[in-house]
Amino acid sequence: MKYRFTICLAAVLLIRAVETFAVESSNEFQSKLALSDSSSLASVQVVRLRDKKILFDHNSGASLVPASVVKLVLSSYLLRKLGPYFTSSTDFFYLAKRTAKKAHGNLYVRGGGDPNFVTESATIAAIKIKAMGFEEFTGDLVVDVSLFSDQAINSARSSIVEQASHAYDAGVTAFGLNFNTVAVNISPGPVGKLANVSLDPFPIPSVHITNNLQSKSTATKKLQVLRERVGTSSYRTELIVNGEISVADPLRTVYRSTNAPIIHSGETLQAIFASLGLKVHGRIKVGNLPKDAHLIYSHPSRPLSELIKGLNLYSNNYVADTLLKLADATVAGHGSYAGGVKRLRAYLQDLVGGSKFKLFDGSGLSSHNRLCAADLVTVLADMAKDFKVFPEFISSLPVAGKNGTLSKRFTAKLGKGALLGQIRAKTGSMNNPVAVSSLAGYIEHPLHGLLAFAILQNGRQLGRQPSVLEMRKRQEYALMALLNN
Repeated sequence: MKYRFTICLAAVLLIRAVETFAVESSNEFQSKLALSDSSSLASVQVVRLRDKKILFDHNSGASLVPASVVKLVLSSYLLRKLGPYFTSSTDFFYLAKRTAKKAHGNLYVRGGGDPNFVTESATIAAIKIKAMGFEEFTGDLVVDVSLFSDQAINSARSSIVEQASHAYDAGVTAFGLNFNTVAVNISPGPVGKLANVSLDPFPIPSVHITNNLQSKSTATKKLQVLRERVGTSSYRTELIVNGEISVADPLRTVYRSTNAPIIHSGETLQAIFASLGLKVHGRIKVGNLPKDAHLIYSHPSRPLSELIKGLNLYSNNYVADTLLKLADATVAGHGSYAGGVKRLRAYLQDLVGGSKFKLFDGSGLSSHNRLCAADLVTVLADMAKDFKVFPEFISSLPVAGKNGTLSKRFTAKLGKGALLGQIRAKTGSMNNPVAVSSLAGYIEHPLHGLLAFAILQNGRQLGRQPSVLEMRKRQEYALMALLNN
């Protein structure tokens, strides 16, 4: 009896200690996030996954601009609906009389929505086509992108982002090479001379570079790569490289979106093929694949489980929007932004019920999106209970201090107890029309086990707004307080 009483007393004391720890941790967590700051709004929730107990909650039902943490919803939807082993393909056909190694007609490329068709993919395709006995096509390179709608840019994006030349805003097409971007290699030349500037992997007709970049012993002017349209033609991209570069600087590569992604991708494919001895004589055209065309080679995409990693680790918007259209195409036969968003909304509605969320894309670029912390935690908890998809889902998330968009966060600079490797989470940030910083994912807690958390912070419309860097720092110190109280 005495021993039973002692055990019971110990259990009570342990429970009280845990409760005290939880309260103290929550108080410090709230303090570090500066949730009472008049310059910002926040929606926060932390849930213990083993029993769904809410460990911390602050306005978890308040809908805020989420930025790129929307990709958590998209990637969970894709894994649920398509499965981690889903693949698409880029197919090559010909329709012509063939003599020896020459096809007297066009080479057709049918885009299958592979968001990761890159230089290496095109190289493999050329090698395989040559292995089939082809070395020359006398006609054009015809690109069939009919799997997706003609709308390359999601109209839900804000007007400033719509006009961006940065790689994150590349147009989305059923066939795209190197994420529908152009890569510019830049390295210094001799002092007083122009720098070395060239397209990667090869020059192409639709992209022209004006090189004004000066090589200096010490660079004082910022290096800029600007994109401009040329005349009334929408098929040519003019890149202007200005500023200065130090002769001690290493080679760097700058990426820009282009005015005509289909033409640009076709020309790049044609150049890669030519470099490997596979000649396509004609021009790049857009058209539908003839029904009686003959398949030469089908290049498979990476499985969805690997594509999801690129989506979340590096917050790749091109991958996000391409997969959104592809998911719609697998059901409707033709993929569009509107159809993909409709399916994504229905998926989230089934999970969160009466939430007042708003979704206009799968990438998080739209400033009109609205999510709350409870929505995101519900998605995270739902994925964690399904072993068929959870390993692929959690492994796609950046690891604190190790890789992806968290590679430089939660580092030893934070002091004692830095959380390297203990957090896997998706980031989100935006500066227009308000400052936005979001973080959502999983924490392995020494006392509570695996936790799901979401932190959404927005600057207020009026008055001083905290910077994204300020909000990130708050998040990092708050999570450290939660785990290392």
